[in-house]
Amino acid sequence: MITSKKTALTEDEKDSIGLLTSLLVRYPELCSINYYPYENSMKMVFILKGNIQESALNEYRDELDLCIRTYLYFEKKDCPQQLEINFEYESNLTKLVITRDTGSLMPKEIFLMISLLNTRFTNLLICDEGSVFVEEELLLQDDYIKCMLDTLQARKLKNKIIALREGGRVFVFKQ
Repeated sequence: MITSKKTALTEDEKDSIGLLTSLLVRYPELCSINYYPYENSMKMVFILKGNIQESALNEYRDELDLCIRTYLYFEKKDCPQQLEINFEYESNLTKLVITRDTGSLMPKEIFLMISLLNTRFTNLLICDEGSVFVEEELLLQDDYIKCMLDTLQARKLKNKIIALREGGRVFVFKQ
């Protein structure tokens, strides 16, 4: 039997839950996001159809690393403290996991990650087709994500938070 315990959320937790939920809603390509407060990092998971060749995944990893470092250079921001791009094979799927420190994460980096994924792996990136926004809504979502990310960077949370997508809905759990 599974039991659950309801607890009141702090404002910080509400903000981080809002951020993760907004990211999943804004970017239907994201499968799940894990926030690790003690490591000050966020793990973003994407799923690709099929077992993608390791050489293609390594090329994506190298290109994304270069793109993010170049973007941060032009934004006059420090290089990321943590940027890991890993992949795992599961029954005819490839799970791509990008771990990034939240202390210096910029919202446009997430857009860059996904744009590059869409360019390199056209028609292979699994996407929740239920999320459709008009341009004005996307701009509002982007502004909200930036605001929530700034708030998250200014505070240190205690609980690990996991957000995932299933059946067109977003679920958020804290540990």
